[in-house]
Amino acid sequence: MWELLTPGKTLQNYLIVVGLIALSLLAGLVVRLIWRFIFLPIARRTPTALDVLILERTEKVVSKCVVVCALYLTYVGSLELLEILPGKYDRWTDGVFFVIAVLLGCSVAYEVARAGVEWYMRDFSRKGGNHQMPAQFTPIIERVMKAVILGIGLIMLLGYFNVNVSGLLATAGIASLAVALAAQETVANVIAGFALMADRTFRPGDRLELSTGEVGDVVDISLRTTRILTGDETLLIVPNSELAKARVVNQSYPTARMKVTHKLGVAYGSDMVRVKKVLMEIAAAEPTVCREPEPVIYFTGFGDSALEIQFVFWIGDFRQKLAILDRVNMEIDRRFREEKIEIPFPQRDVHVRTMAERTNAQTKS
Repeated sequence: MWELLTPGKTLQNYLIVVGLIALSLLAGLVVRLIWRFIFLPIARRTPTALDVLILERTEKVVSKCVVVCALYLTYVGSLELLEILPGKYDRWTDGVFFVIAVLLGCSVAYEVARAGVEWYMRDFSRKGGNHQMPAQFTPIIERVMKAVILGIGLIMLLGYFNVNVSGLLATAGIASLAVALAAQETVANVIAGFALMADRTFRPGDRLELSTGEVGDVVDISLRTTRILTGDETLLIVPNSELAKARVVNQSYPTARMKVTHKLGVAYGSDMVRVKKVLMEIAAAEPTVCREPEPVIYFTGFGDSALEIQFVFWIGDFRQKLAILDRVNMEIDRRFREEKIEIPFPQRDVHVRTMAERTNAQTKS
């Protein structure tokens, strides 16, 4: 591997080289101690947590970088100390150190980027209201960052070993274009998934009303589809591109409160003042009906068979709508029976005329 010159190789020189190797390994431990007992305590006194996360993430990687740098310097110094002439394999030895250095550099960049994303998720996004980054977005961003950093590292390595990367980049560009055209719908769904997760249009647990009339709770938002569980335990798998284009009602945002418009009808001749009073008493007796805004009762019109009423009230949780309506309806039925308020059913008066009556009527006319 090297051409060795024997005269200058004393035992002392070999011991010095061994000592330098030991010091190189010890340097990594010293860096970790400095990181842990000097840099981190100082960073914890700062108002932001970003520097703390970066130091915590990069502690191990930076210590490895210091060890590799110290070992490389030891290698270069040992060549002179042991009077070793450079040989034909030195280029490969330097290449090994360069590959290790690039990989460690990529690791440092990736850990710093991860720390930035984690800081955003933990601290900054909590103050961002509806525009905060969803938790499902974090793994995607980390994978993209890892791919970009590794790609840059690979280009650096290929350039170091004199590999022409321009042809590879052109081939990769053509291949990516072909894949994009072949998987156009999938790409559209993925882009729509990014948009839905970034815009925070809805989140897992939100109740959506789709443009088709179906209502359900969001179970999961993935890159390609969104899974919605309906009230009858049916799982809807909707492509993200359709949700991004459709008109969707999010019943969970901005609050879980919901307005309930209950349509009723009472018989003609009923005392509407007393009807309204009874309905207000029912609303006041139901603890799940909100006091603010107050329930409202509107006499909306004269129907074919009944006087039409809209009983409007608010509930605290839209998920309890059916249960609350059940209790309210049971109480309406009970109170109306007590108060002798009739809820009519559709009626029609049918007049039957015999053929003789019809003939007489035609004769008279």
